[in-house]
Amino acid sequence: MKFFIILTVLFGVFCTMNEAIPVKTFLRVQNQLGGPNLTIHCSSSEDDLGIHVLVNDMYFDWHFRPNVWGSTKFKCDLQWEHGSGTYTVYKNDYVQLCPVHCYWYVKPEGPCLQSDEPDRQFCSPWQGSEAKRFGELDSGGDMVEETIVQDIRNSHFP
Repeated sequence: MKFFIILTVLFGVFCTMNEAIPVKTFLRVQNQLGGPNLTIHCSSSEDDLGIHVLVNDMYFDWHFRPNVWGSTKFKCDLQWEHGSGTYTVYKNDYVQLCPVHCYWYVKPEGPCLQSDEPDRQFCSPWQGSEAKRFGELDSGGDMVEETIVQDIRNSHFP
């Protein structure tokens, strides 16, 4: 009888833990600059994914499980001949926009997060040289984050 009670408790604990384990998230950063190479360096507080040079239409992708505290954050340094900047490509606030697959398309205007909803992208201007020339400098990659958070607050998600 004790064995059955212990087994039942262990099963309950296992089921509770299994629900707390986040789903794997897939991230992709793709060069859509139309010709020039894109150099990227992505990392989190725990993982450095290295430096990669992407030719046009090439992408770099990876997957991970967000931590249970909701503090997982990945940033990428992006650089090409007309712009550069550091952008947050994943944090917990993005889950409603890209629950499993987060696709970033890096364009001449800047990096864009493609939402799971059709025809919805969230873009940020370049922080580096091109952005400075046009007065669109954004500090720390937060513009796209603020845009996404604001859009989440103003949208109705099921």
